[in-house]
Amino acid sequence: MAYFSSMSFIALFVGMVMKSSKAVIITSFLLIFLTQANVGDFTMADSVVFPLVLTAVSFGFAVLSIYKWKIRI
Repeated sequence: MAYFSSMSFIALFVGMVMKSSKAVIITSFLLIFLTQANVGDFTMADSVVFPLVLTAVSFGFAVLSIYKWKIRI
């Protein structure tokens, strides 16, 4: 699924803001736990809305990461 690859931008942005590689790893694991969560018969990965929202948020963080990187140069 495409949203798994775009989720990494959320962790990247958190790491850039906090200037910590540990924050990237922790955020990545939290995102994995969030997307693999299931409550009874309902799973987050099977939902149609959740991956779309997460993908949109990820692309927003990708834009912010590139913007922050360009300001630093």
